[in-house]
Amino acid sequence: MIRWSFGNPCAGMWHGRLSSSRESLASNPASERLKKMMEMGLSRPWPEALHALTGQRQMDATAMLDYFAPLKKWLDEQNRGKLVGW
Repeated sequence: MIRWSFGNPCAGMWHGRLSSSRESLASNPASERLKKMMEMGLSRPWPEALHALTGQRQMDATAMLDYFAPLKKWLDEQNRGKLVGW
C-alpha cells in the first residue's frame, strides 16, 4: 500500500515533467535525465533520483490532480446540493 501511495504520484511527476517540457523520450535532454535517474538504481536515496529526473526533491501530486480533474468536476456536479460524507 505504501509503495502504491508513493509510486503513483512519483510516476505522475516524472511523466508530467518529461511531457510538460514537450520532450519525447527519444530527445536528448529527456532521455539523459531518465538515464541518469535509472543509473542510480538503489544506490542513492529516492529524493536524489527524483531530483535527477524532475529537478525537484519533493513529491508533487499535480500531475495526478490534472489527470483526475474531469472526474472531480463531474463528481462535484453530481453531488452539488447533497450531503456528502460518512
